[in-house]
Amino acid sequence: KQWYQRRVRGVPKPAVTDFTGTVGCVECNDAVTCTDGTCTDGECVCGDGYEKSQANPRLCEVIQCDELTLSNQEADSEGPYATTTMVTVTCTTGFHVEGDESQTVQTLTCNDQGNFDVVLKPCVVCASDTDCTAGTCNANKECECDASDGYKLKDDDLTVCEKVTCPADYCANNGACEVKGIDLECTCQTGTEGSKCETFSTDPCAGDPCNTANGGVCERVSGSDVTDFNQHTCTCDNANFDGDSCQYATMFHAGVERKGVALNSVEFDVILAVGNTPMYIALLKVSDNDGNSYKVLLLQSAAGKLTLHVIEED
Repeated sequence: KQWYQRRVRGVPKPAVTDFTGTVGCVECNDAVTCTDGTCTDGECVCGDGYEKSQANPRLCEVIQCDELTLSNQEADSEGPYATTTMVTVTCTTGFHVEGDESQTVQTLTCNDQGNFDVVLKPCVVCASDTDCTAGTCNANKECECDASDGYKLKDDDLTVCEKVTCPADYCANNGACEVKGIDLECTCQTGTEGSKCETFSTDPCAGDPCNTANGGVCERVSGSDVTDFNQHTCTCDNANFDGDSCQYATMFHAGVERKGVALNSVEFDVILAVGNTPMYIALLKVSDNDGNSYKVLLLQSAAGKLTLHVIEED
């Protein structure tokens, strides 16, 4: 007698050790059992819902359908799929089932053999160039546009190629829009930056240019004609101050009893000036809204400090 053993798909079958009858090789015996199956007459038999593994004949595996290969579509659940499982596959927006422009959904059921009952079709946009407006149908059955000529697919219709143009107000803060191929680029005004000029690069109100202590309110310039956003404007909310930077007082103090007298008219005479230095002495002839007149001496020091001195009241 001579013993043999053979390989089945890479796994050896054991030789029978105790037998009567014809010499042969088997998949299993008392010493070598089946996984998730029954050894019958030297062969592994799988139960309902199981099948022999392709890699190991002594292993029984659950029958199931493999993960689906999707093309521009989405399944309502992930595989692998148990038998009797129903899977719904929907095309990506703008795509349809190949061969039927009206169909976007396919339903498949995993049978007891571990196969789907129907073949899943891919989802496509076109079948030929005639299905594409101003474009061509490529090998993937999708419409393709000539980007070098400034065309791209329309967002809400993947069968239409449209010429790229700058939308109104695409660039913020008076930025200028320009088409580069199929991309949009913005040239920003002074003081702005970012892909759409949406960010200000400086703060023109830094440093208190409007003298907030005097009630000044600073704001960045605005408007469709602005070319330099580093500029600012001042609003003087306090009626006691005026000027481009709310730096000039519109009230003066003529003694304790007339504190805060509103000015009606001012006559200004410089009586001493020293070169171009900030120091000067001036005599003001002032009348208020009540008809009272004053002579006021205005002094400014080299440090810029102003002082008023009432020298005569008419």
